This record gives sequence, C-alpha cells and structure tokens, in this order.
Amino acid sequence: MSDVLIEEEKELVEELLILNSIVYTEDFADGTIRKHRNVYDWAVEFDVDSIKNRKSYPAEINEKEFETIIETIKRNEEVYSKMKIDNVTTYKANNVTGGKGVNATIEYEGSYIVVYKGTAGAKDWKDNEEGGYSNISDTKQQKAAAEYFERMMNKKPSYIDKVYVTGHSKGGNKAQYVGVLYGDEIEHVYAFDGQNFNDTFKLKYYSKIKKNNHKITNVSNEYDFVNILLPRVSGRTIFVKSNTSLGSKWEIKAALKHKIGGWHSPYSMLSPTYSLVYTGQNPDGELKGTDLNLNAETEQSKLMQNLEGYLDYLYLYMNEEDWRYLSNTIMTQMMNDKEKEFYKDQRIEKPKGFEERLASLSKGYFETNTDMEPEEIMILMAILLSDLKLSSYLFGGPKGIEFGIEKLVPREKQLNRIYKLYKEAPAESYALVTRDFTEETKQKLLSIVEEVENEHLLNITKWDVFYRIEKYIKGLDFPTNENELNTYYRKIIDMEDTSKEQINEIFEQVYATDNSFSKELDDLASKVNEINGELEKMLDRFQ
Repeated sequence: MSDVLIEEEKELVEELLILNSIVYTEDFADGTIRKHRNVYDWAVEFDVDSIKNRKSYPAEINEKEFETIIETIKRNEEVYSKMKIDNVTTYKANNVTGGKGVNATIEYEGSYIVVYKGTAGAKDWKDNEEGGYSNISDTKQQKAAAEYFERMMNKKPSYIDKVYVTGHSKGGNKAQYVGVLYGDEIEHVYAFDGQNFNDTFKLKYYSKIKKNNHKITNVSNEYDFVNILLPRVSGRTIFVKSNTSLGSKWEIKAALKHKIGGWHSPYSMLSPTYSLVYTGQNPDGELKGTDLNLNAETEQSKLMQNLEGYLDYLYLYMNEEDWRYLSNTIMTQMMNDKEKEFYKDQRIEKPKGFEERLASLSKGYFETNTDMEPEEIMILMAILLSDLKLSSYLFGGPKGIEFGIEKLVPREKQLNRIYKLYKEAPAESYALVTRDFTEETKQKLLSIVEEVENEHLLNITKWDVFYRIEKYIKGLDFPTNENELNTYYRKIIDMEDTSKEQINEIFEQVYATDNSFSKELDDLASKVNEINGELEKMLDRFQ
C-alpha cells in the first residue's frame, strides 16, 4: 500500500471529512436528519445561525467554517444528492446534559458509508480511558460499534457491493476497531484523528490485525493530540497540514478553546480554495470560494512526534496504577464541570510518589530521545501534572512551545517546581538501553576483565577505591550512550572483582534462558493458534 493518498482517494477523503463534520450537528443527534431524503436536501435547509446559538461549537467547527461546509455540499449537488440517509442510531453519551452519540449509515452509489461520531459526553470519555487499561481488550462502546455494524450488514440490500467505514476521534477508534474485526466485509476504513489501542487488544486480535490492517488508514492533522494515544494498528498513517484559527468568537476563553480544539477538528484538515470570477458588474474580478479541499500531506509536527514518543514510553514503562491515574486525569479534564461532578466518585486518587516517578521516567526519556529545549520538556510535564488545563498555559510569556503566533507557556511558579522535580529525579534511562548479549559484547567484557587483572599496581587512577567513593557521592548512573559503556563496565568489573569465568557463566545462563523462553513462546503460540482454529470452526457452525 502506498504511504500517500492517491488522487482518487483524496476526493473520497474530502467527502468523508465533510460527513464526519456534519454528523456532529444536532440534526443527527435528535434524528431530524431523517426528514431529508439526502445530505444535499438537508444542507439546503440547514440554518448556519444555529451554530452561533450553541454553547460550544460542534467538533470545534465555528459558524463561518460550517458555512463553508454547507456551501461545498450545495455546490456539489451531483455528489451529495446521491448520499441517502439509510439509518441513524443514537445513544445517550452524557448522563448530565443528555448529549448523544451517533452511528449513521449512508447509501452512496451502490456503497454503504458507516459513520461513527466522536466523543459525545462523559460516558464516552470514560470509555476512552478504559481503552488504555491492560485488563480491557474491548470497551463497551467498541463492542456497541461492532453490533451496529453487524446490524447494518444483516439488513444491507443485495445491490450494495462496497462498504466504507469512517469516524473522527472516538469515532475513528470505533472505525478502526470494526476494520480489524470485519476486514473481510469492508472495502476500506478511513479514520480521522482516532485514538489507538492497548497491547491487550493487539495481543487478542494479532492475527486479525495482521490480516486486515492494510485496509485501515488513519488521517490526522499534523498537530492532532488524539491519534498519538496508545500503539497504532492502522496499516497507514497520513498527516496533513493544519488549518486552524482562533475562531470568530472574540472572547479570549472561547477563542483559546477553539484554537486547542481546532487541532483536533475534522475541518482543520480542509481548506477552501478561491478563484477570480469576472462579471459585468465587477470587470476587475472578485474572489469566489469553491470547494473544500484536503490540505497538503506533511509530516507530523515535531511537538507531536516528541509527545507521542513520550506517551508511548510512559505507557510502556509506567506501572499500572500510575498509568490508570494518568489516563483518568487526562479524560476527566476533557469533561465539563457538571460531568466532573457526576463522575467525582470515579476519580482515581493520585498514587503516592506519582510525580517523582513521572519525573524520573521523563528524565530517562528526554535525556536520550529528543533534542527538545528544557523549557519545552517542562511544559509537556506541566500539562500532565496540572491536569491538562491548557488554556492557562497560552500566551504566558517569552518561553514556550510555539504554534504559529501562539505559545504554550506554563506559569513561572509551576515551571520552577517542575524543573526542580525533574532536576533532582534519578534518570531511569536504563529502560531505553538494549540488553546486548552478543558474542561481540561478551568478548569486549572478557578483554576488560583481562585489562583490570593486568593493570599496574602503581596506576592509582585505576584503583577501584575511587569508583567506590564516586558511587557513594554521586552514584554510578547507567550510561545514556554507547561511548560511556566501556568505562561503566570497567568500574563495575573492578569493584566486583568479576572474573572471566563469571562472565562466561552469565552469558551461558542468558542463552539457556533465552532458548527456554523461546520454546515456551513457540508452544504458547501453537496452543493459541489451535484454540483460534477451534473457535473459528464453532463460529462457522453458528453462522
């Protein structure tokens, strides 16, 4: 599969992004969309002013942006008049405000497009959180998405020969989930800014992922902060340039919220094009908007690359208790105040020593994996340690992470506290160093033993007494790069009086353990494949 979108795909992706935008409107949530024969007829009657009257923008798409979406639909009657609303199913996603999640199926020229709306309320945020727990392979909402897909496939008319699945944000996660489980029935999955999956899911569905992930494409804004969560299963991940603004509500809090949310908006991946139109009334020409087009493909932003690597590292090395607290903290902060109050009994208490462990892991990661400036590192830590209150970090001063004209900057007091925490933390960089038990390393260690045994008695710089003093004064940190390894090995060998026999024994034990573990894994894989075979036979009998 190509790592880029081909021209034929781009047109489809643009249409899917528009569907993923309009599915956030109240007309889908309250079912009034069913009154219209198709998407075009709905757009003709849609009142863009209704966006202004909402407390928050749908998917952080403001009224001006939504007007552009509606105009694009209306200018392309030949496309959107063929998109017939086959089914809309909703579910209660918010215990407080009654917000609804949406699953929709649209018939389009002999194909089905199954669309899953993104997070719609506190229930969905909790479901997102549980998607990162090691004891959960399939969340409630993922299972519900699969049930909806099965129901649509069971009632699918015989003339429907292709099925596309799509969704944005949580909807993107659902779309990928369905793509893994039902890849045989699907032409392709186009997920937008979708959260990914935990290792338990990847282990459970290893064979299905391997078989179907070539049919899954995740398209994301270069600055999107959701597609970086958890390990990926998509066969292809594509980033496009960001098109975000502060919105048209020139009240600072609303503007900041729209800017942050805009990085995760489906509209942010589209841009209107303009052309000069000449008329008798205006012979000089005037700019007229045409259709929304997919933004140019690009690389993931440097910030999000660093943040993704950082979160992947925390996911890999954090203990379960700390990871659950972090996940709970992140998702709780996405809720509004009423939702937080409703779910306060499910708030996970901060584990003792969490901040110190986070600082230590952070230090181990950032000292060896990134060229970020110290201030930028502190800001990323501040976001995690301060419950993700992003709005209080914007426009805060000269130091920070830049996004065009904006800067992400924590308060100086908090920055100093985090810097002290980070500076004093021991770096757990050992987790990033490959355990090297090759024959080459073995011979290197044996030569160091020989060097230590043959060193001259009067060469005081090599005496291990100095290493022991160093150990108790500042500690013998595990080296963060290969150049320091030999010096480190020499100190340990000298202090422990390690012999060649001991080195040989260590390596022999490692090889024996490796062989034994490899055999156990092979046996386990064989048993799992055998069980899967029996389950598939049982499934065939029930179908």
